[in-house]
Parts: sequence; C-alpha cells; structure tokens
Amino acid sequence: MKNIGFLLGLFILLSACEEEGPFINFEEEQATLVDTSYVSATPIPSVNKNVLFEEFSGVRCSNCPLGNAITNGLFNSLGDRFVPVTVHSDFLALPYGNDQDLRNSDANNLASSLGPVGVKPSTFVNRKIINGSRLQQSPGTWSGLVNNELAQSSFVKMNLEIIDADETERTVRYRIILSYNQNAPNHNLGFYLTESEIIAEQLDGSVKISNYEHEFVLRQSISPLIGANIGSDVTQNTVIIKEFKIDIDDYDTNKLWTMNHMYVVAFVRLDNDDIETATMAELIP
Repeated sequence: MKNIGFLLGLFILLSACEEEGPFINFEEEQATLVDTSYVSATPIPSVNKNVLFEEFSGVRCSNCPLGNAITNGLFNSLGDRFVPVTVHSDFLALPYGNDQDLRNSDANNLASSLGPVGVKPSTFVNRKIINGSRLQQSPGTWSGLVNNELAQSSFVKMNLEIIDADETERTVRYRIILSYNQNAPNHNLGFYLTESEIIAEQLDGSVKISNYEHEFVLRQSISPLIGANIGSDVTQNTVIIKEFKIDIDDYDTNKLWTMNHMYVVAFVRLDNDDIETATMAELIP
C-alpha cells in the first residue's frame, strides 16, 4: 500500500529489504499437564496439509478490509482446513480514539522475524516462500495459493480438543493429538490465542467504519513463536498426546478478551520456518 509523506518513505524502505533475520524465540515454553506417546498398532493413514494463514492487517490500512473479506470468505468456504490469524503489527495499526489496541509484541515479533512487513494487506501461507517471497502481497492470488497448499500431503494429522473452558475462572484446558503417517523431520509445536467479533474503527478506502468487526485477531502466542521442539526422531505411526491448561488473565490483564469469541490455534513448524500443518478450536463452541 502506498501512503503519503513518511509512510511512502517507509513503504519504499521496507519493501526494498530482502534479507530476513533469524526467527527468534520470544516466549517461554508452556508447562504440560499430560505428555505421552505410543505407537499405533494399525497404520496411520496419509493426510493433506491444512493452511495457517497469517494475514497482516491494520485499522489505518485503507485496503485491509479487502484482505479481511478474502480471508473470511476462505474460512467460510474451506472450514477446518483453513486456519486464519489476523496479525496487527505496528505498521498502519495505531488504534483510533479509545478503541482497543489490536497490536501486541507477538504480532510485531512475527512481522520483524519473518518480514519485514511494510505492505498491508499481505499474508503468509504456511509461511512458505512462494515465487521468491514469504510475504504474499496480492489478495487476488491468495485463494489459489491456499488451494495449492491444501493439495500437498503432510506427515502429521493434528486433532485439537477443548477439554474444559470456564468463563468464570477464565481458564482453558485443551488437548492436542499428533498422529504421524511418516517418519518426521525435526519440528516444533506452537500455539496462539485469537479472538473474533472485536469492534474497532477501521479505515476502508477514504471512509472510517466505526463499528467494524475484526475477525481472528492474534491476541497472544502461548508458546514460543517458533513453537516448542518435538524432536527429530518421531517415527511413522507414532501418536503424541499433550494437554495444557492456561489462565486467560495471565495474558489479558485488562480483562478485555471475550472467551466465547476466542480460539486456540495449533501449528507444526519446520526448521526452515515453513508450517507443516495447523488446526484451531473454539474455546466455547
């Protein structure tokens, strides 16, 4: 997106930068309540990838409603195989008035570690480098890129289940099951919290929409951004089960987040920063 004045200069500067720095671990690892594994007595069937779709957006980005609409349309058409996360990093995301600030340090760290992100709307599609770039800047291409990725096989199937979500205590216990149909390379397991139906003013072209509804907003990474290491020695037909319990208020100290609009997102990340596959679950279905 081109902007006047200093934003145009920022756009040019950031867009010209091709080099990516290392993806740094900015978070502490979660403590697990359950961590067990076994080898299945029957072969685990093959499965195709799901897509982690990390869309970079901002309330002061005049073209971002177009990107949001495409992301929401893909979710509505593809369902569970499409895992959207809307990332409000600093660029063009300063909130209006007294609106909630949708930015956070995890969004900024994601944008800087795998970016830089100086163009919005833009997205990562399983964080893959496609046509020489990880950041996909043309919303008209997004659907095709997603469908191409969905057609690829994955070495692991992910099942994510909310065991218990207590709105009074604001706690969540959840289980992830990883079922491997092949020997797996070294990989990490990561988790996000996202929230939908957040009302905050949004620039749309030259018009500000005061009651704009923001969907799938990244609220917090509840693992390291790169995930926690699973290992390089996971063999075919292995099943890994992990359970976690989190207190939402440990992350949401101002108690702004609405649990019945929230999701846990889980993803498997490879050493080259690609996402192998992903899944998500509503905290309160």
